[in-house]
Amino acid sequence: MRNEAQNGEAADFTSKRILVTGGTRGIGEAIVERVARGGGKVMASARILPAGGANDRFVQADVSVRTGID
Repeated sequence: MRNEAQNGEAADFTSKRILVTGGTRGIGEAIVERVARGGGKVMASARILPAGGANDRFVQADVSVRTGID
């Protein structure tokens, strides 16, 4: 029988605050969901709104340019 660590679900993010850039699609989106599932407070940023529209875990920003983070 496999335990949680072997299944990759052992990480506990309780009391952690994490910002994921590019968190609306692909790997970034998966990271956002995993951190949230692990109890962490997670925010995602991206240049465009997520498919479902804005939500309470999203900040629209383009961090590739200085004006996007000011």
